[in-house]
Amino acid sequence: MKHLFITLAAALTLTAFAAPAQKTAKPAAAAKVQQQEKLTIKVTTSSSNLPIGAKAIFNIALQGENIAKRKVSIMTEGNPAVRKFFSVTTDDKGCASVTLPVTRPGVVYCRAYINKIFGDAGVMTEPYKVQPAMPEPKDFTAYWNKVKAELNARPMDAEVTKLKTLHGADGFKIKLPMGGEGKDAYAKLAIPVGAKPKTLPARLILYGAGTDMVTPYYGMAGSRKIMVLSLNPMPVDNDERRGKFCRGSYKGYQHWGANDREKIFFNGMFRRLYRALQYLKSRPEWDGKILIVSGSSQGGGQALAAAGLDPQVTCMVAFVPAICNHGGREIGDAGWPSYWITRAYKTNKQAVLYASSYIDAVNFARHINPATDCFVATGLVDRTCPAESVFAAFNVIPAKNKVLTITPNAGHNNPAPVRNAAEKFISDHVKKMRAAK
Repeated sequence: MKHLFITLAAALTLTAFAAPAQKTAKPAAAAKVQQQEKLTIKVTTSSSNLPIGAKAIFNIALQGENIAKRKVSIMTEGNPAVRKFFSVTTDDKGCASVTLPVTRPGVVYCRAYINKIFGDAGVMTEPYKVQPAMPEPKDFTAYWNKVKAELNARPMDAEVTKLKTLHGADGFKIKLPMGGEGKDAYAKLAIPVGAKPKTLPARLILYGAGTDMVTPYYGMAGSRKIMVLSLNPMPVDNDERRGKFCRGSYKGYQHWGANDREKIFFNGMFRRLYRALQYLKSRPEWDGKILIVSGSSQGGGQALAAAGLDPQVTCMVAFVPAICNHGGREIGDAGWPSYWITRAYKTNKQAVLYASSYIDAVNFARHINPATDCFVATGLVDRTCPAESVFAAFNVIPAKNKVLTITPNAGHNNPAPVRNAAEKFISDHVKKMRAAK
């Protein structure tokens, strides 16, 4: 099995400046201090990968006026042994340090903050030893095979509406009926103008949390000669005002049905993405060979699920994937949507752990076709989708060609070098597949 380990932007020093000024006026003296202060935090180690038994030492430096004997608030995370809030006091030079034990595979994370300025740093420990917090349900495969059989038996009946032509591609609005309001899938499709049957690779693009409106990828389709379907993660029409549903009738959707595997929101979301793949493969322009899925955050978790559900996926890219390792909070870190914060979890933890195990991207990752090329990216200071939850998913992917990109000073974002590396990975995959007999 090929494991490529890439660390981008390896410097572990993070500088955080004062938060943007608020609209409400503040006393002049306080504003002056806030503008002048600067806080840095870095791990004192030559490696971003410490062995178990080591100590993670975070050095904090406060710069500006009145930096001596200042109280700096600290939040540490990574596993129950270090999970706490406390404070440290700077010395005469404005410096302080935090030492944390490295007791298990994963990530040790530290945030320091004062006067609304903060810094984050993280260090990983033997990431390839991280395993999912919970076993896969015994009937996981049977359950999703039944779902897929039902979807396979449903007539496609796609409703296709022509949109404009732009950048050498035709755009289409797509509706895939799946049972009515709250179940149907909505998407936008871009296809190069004049594409002939069986000539185009296909790519499904999946979206992060809070998205309820998508647009066609005209530029990508036209320039790369590829068919691109952007899938709305919400079961709503794409032509409504952006944010209307996620701030309205779908507000808090990520925690809906957390204690019921049939009602948990991502059950329906994963059905829709599988249906979207079916639709792409039904298009006459598809070459029958290259099928790519990609997404970030919630979209990254969907990408893992899509590749696990459909063995015809040939390339999977997941940036800072969410929906991973839901039981992880008990021993380390769990990914968004952080079911452990819900009332349902606090009321009946086992019911939530059971239900969420059927939509845990970790379990779909186990079933990805070994021939699928996989690219996964994470950042060590990501607290939305902690790196440990991503490691848990990556380590169970059985693919022969898989790449894990780790950016030590990145949070829940996709730095340009990571995006560029992923697009090159996809481009290389397309070239390889086209060259294959």
